[in-house]
Amino acid sequence: MKENKDGSGHIVKMPFTTNQKYQCLNGFDKVLKRIKKLHQDYGQTHQYCFLQAFLENKMEYKVVCFDGQVQYIGEIGHSARVGGSGHSARRKFKTPDEVKSFAQEALTYLRNNDPSVCANGIFRVDVMYCKYLDKMIVNEFESLEAVISASPTDFNKEVRLKDKMADMYFHELERCLL
Repeated sequence: MKENKDGSGHIVKMPFTTNQKYQCLNGFDKVLKRIKKLHQDYGQTHQYCFLQAFLENKMEYKVVCFDGQVQYIGEIGHSARVGGSGHSARRKFKTPDEVKSFAQEALTYLRNNDPSVCANGIFRVDVMYCKYLDKMIVNEFESLEAVISASPTDFNKEVRLKDKMADMYFHELERCLL
């Protein structure tokens, strides 16, 4: 396991646990112990977990895409604060246009390099900033269950996107049934 030189350490988390508090783990033994504990507690309902570098900057841009195209930046989230460690920094990075451009490049790269990826319909690219590498990184790609809430200023974009989704699902069902 590579050393993380940004926020110093790693986190292990289960899927669908947005804004959960995480413990920063240093060293392979602690990471393996956490994975075993999660498997013991949740192995019947969740067949996998995530191992991620613990980043100093907790700001996360949730970029909402539809049919492979960036639509808007959804809610701007942050990783949960780790109790009292002082690692709760949330600093904006790059401009919204730069974040959307990066997300579009990442999604295009993923689709072009893995033909099994289905990015039709809703797809979200979560973008964070790694201080050590001095660049934006993809924290995760998410589909189907992705939260697509928009900021109040982009609410109309969210409404239009939901209309596009309804049309897409209607046409897909129609195509399958006829």
